[in-house]
Amino acid sequence: MLAIDGVGFDWSDMAKEQVQTNMAIMAFSDSECDDLIVKLNQTEFIAATYKRGLATVEERLITYRKNKVLFSEEVAVLKREVACKDYEINVLKSEFEKVKQEKEGIKFKIEKFNNASKSLNKLLES
Repeated sequence: MLAIDGVGFDWSDMAKEQVQTNMAIMAFSDSECDDLIVKLNQTEFIAATYKRGLATVEERLITYRKNKVLFSEEVAVLKREVACKDYEINVLKSEFEKVKQEKEGIKFKIEKFNNASKSLNKLLES
C-alpha cells in the first residue's frame, strides 16, 4: 500500500513478477518537511548574502586596481616635480653662494677703502 497526501494505492493484485524491485519508499511528516524547507530557505539566504558580499569585494578590488594605476601615475608626476624643485633649489643655492662671495669681496674693498681713507686723513692732518 502506498499513500501520497492521503490518497492510497493498493498494488496487492499485481503479480510478483510485475512488481518493480528497485523502488524505495520514503516518508516525511509535515514537521520534517517544514524543517527541511526552513533549512533550504536559510541556505538560500546565506548563499545570496555571500554572493552579494562577494560582488561588493569584487567591486572594491576593481576600484583599488584603478586607484593603484592612478596613484602610480600621480607618484611618477610628483617625483618629476620634486626632481625639478631640487634642481631649482640647487641653482638658487649656487647663486646665493656667488652673491655671498661678491658681498664679502665688496665688504673687504670697503674696509680697504676706509683704512686707506683714515690713513690719508691722518697724513693730511699732520
